[in-house]
Amino acid sequence: MLVSFLLSVTETGSDFSLFEALRDNIYSEVATLISQNESRPHFLIELFHELQLLNTDYLRQRALYALQDIVTRHLSEKSCKEVEHSLSRNSAVWMTCNSELTPSESLATSDDEVRILMRC
Repeated sequence: MLVSFLLSVTETGSDFSLFEALRDNIYSEVATLISQNESRPHFLIELFHELQLLNTDYLRQRALYALQDIVTRHLSEKSCKEVEHSLSRNSAVWMTCNSELTPSESLATSDDEVRILMRC
């Protein structure tokens, strides 16, 4: 949707710059970031200071890739830990019950859980 809007702005030869076209969106995102980190003013000051030092497109792109990589790794680690916790909890339940079933017969492990564990 945003791409089609940007294309229509570009194609119509509008006097709006790209920033002007996205101004509300930009201010909204910055306001959200500030609101989420109100209790961390030093973080915000340092973050905005460091962002100001990104004075080339190359540095800005590298910073974005680094942030995306950090977030992706964090989410991957978090999902691995959640699956491991779930499996260990299920194993504990199996071990405490008086069942003749083996773990593989009593607890189903989804293909997704197996794939996540293989990545960890």
